[in-house]
This record gives sequence, structure tokens and C-alpha cells, in this order.
Amino acid sequence: FFLRTRTTALAPEVEIQPLLMGGRILDGDFAGLKVATKGGLVGEEDGVYQAVRWLQKKEERP
Repeated sequence: FFLRTRTTALAPEVEIQPLLMGGRILDGDFAGLKVATKGGLVGEEDGVYQAVRWLQKKEERP
């Protein structure tokens, strides 16, 4: 994915759960897109659900 979309960096924004990060793609074809990444085999059973909720959350505007 990263090679095909020319993505080289992610910016972490929030820890949704331990080892489940929400953030944004910084560059490439999808710069600014929200993403969730999961590491390891640990975490709550509802990790994917919580990640999708975070991804769908509307942006708060100042």
C-alpha cells in the first residue's frame, strides 16, 4: 500500500487502545487520510469496532 500510494510517513494522533493507533497519512496520494494501525496480538475484543468508530468520527472545527 505505502509503495503504490507513495506514502512515507504517518502522524499518530490517538491511542485508541494499547497497540492500536489512529493517525493520518502525511504524504503521497492519500495525504490527510485517517488511518488506524494495529500491532501485535494484544488488545480488547472490540478493537476493530473502536478503530472504525474513530475513523468515522467527524472532525471538530474550531
